[in-house]
Amino acid sequence: FIPLASGNLAKFCALPDIENSSLQQLQNMGFSKLSCIHSLRISGGDLDSAMEWLLKYRYEDEAITVQFGIDPFLVCGADSASLLMTNASETFVNLEVIEDPALKKFFTSGAASSRLNVLPLQPDMLADLVARSVPRDWRGNDSAEWDPDTSWPNVEWFTNLWRFICSCNDNGESMNALAEQYCIVPTQQKLVCTLSPGASVLDPTGLDQTMIDSIVQLGVRIFYSDVFPTDLVIPKGIWSYIFQSTTDGVIKAIDTAIRREGAVSGVANKLEQASDEVRIELFRFFASKGGNDISTACKVMLRNFPIFQTYINSSSTNNIFVKMAKPGNWYVLEDANEDDMVLMTSDFLSCRNRAEVEFVTLLGAKKMGRI
Repeated sequence: FIPLASGNLAKFCALPDIENSSLQQLQNMGFSKLSCIHSLRISGGDLDSAMEWLLKYRYEDEAITVQFGIDPFLVCGADSASLLMTNASETFVNLEVIEDPALKKFFTSGAASSRLNVLPLQPDMLADLVARSVPRDWRGNDSAEWDPDTSWPNVEWFTNLWRFICSCNDNGESMNALAEQYCIVPTQQKLVCTLSPGASVLDPTGLDQTMIDSIVQLGVRIFYSDVFPTDLVIPKGIWSYIFQSTTDGVIKAIDTAIRREGAVSGVANKLEQASDEVRIELFRFFASKGGNDISTACKVMLRNFPIFQTYINSSSTNNIFVKMAKPGNWYVLEDANEDDMVLMTSDFLSCRNRAEVEFVTLLGAKKMGRI
């Protein structure tokens, strides 16, 4: 018998063969490995029927339940076993509780997995592991509610998940299999989101609380960074999905948040409705970074943020917020005094210091001098 992590026993059996070429075609479409195997077996190997089944049922409980004679039981231990224990203890063998060395060797051998319904967990099964572990509403949705104090999966579960993800030395293939499909990115906004740049999740390392509060008002979600232990070596590929707190990263996070919020609420640009305090904070943050490390693409995004202050008319020292979407239409005067301000027209940008002058000049404003 197969000793399952739940304490129950399952029967050994042989599983039907499948065509590797069909399996690869389905995996190339973004479906997880074990769900592809399941769909091919219940479809008698017919590729079209298998694909149709996956499109309908890949996020349903049927896709993650081990069906006798069709699906293998996973064999795993350590972090991966802890991920499956709460929700899927009937689907795997926990090597941590098997004391007999010969039995451990049997379950982890390729000979057993090639003939019987037990299969050691591999990095390319990461999406299947997550699918079996998470609640139903975390599969196939962009986000779900999550409270680190009361919800399951808890912070420890996420820590184990990310430790396992980061240990997969497969050039990011395991992360790609998870992307856009499962909610696995916890945030400080009591949401868990898909692994996707479209979720606009930002790692806040190095940002002060005022800046964090400002971008959260625009819809940016802040990564719950406690799930990354200090000893974790984080692959660079993760930052393709979670934005870092670099200047480019903050710009991209704001831009994707605005687009996402606009698609949901119909508001074209949430920055247009932001308070003066938020816009001023954003402008000062970007100006303080200098701007020399901003990529060309992010400069285009930044010019479309209405965070640049300009004078209303030639007889007022008040200001409004504009976009610099058309470089060359704006001017700036360094060290402008009150007399200058009275004379400035509405195409002059307001700057408090040299750093701000240099910043808007970098974005296309023309620096003016006194005659």
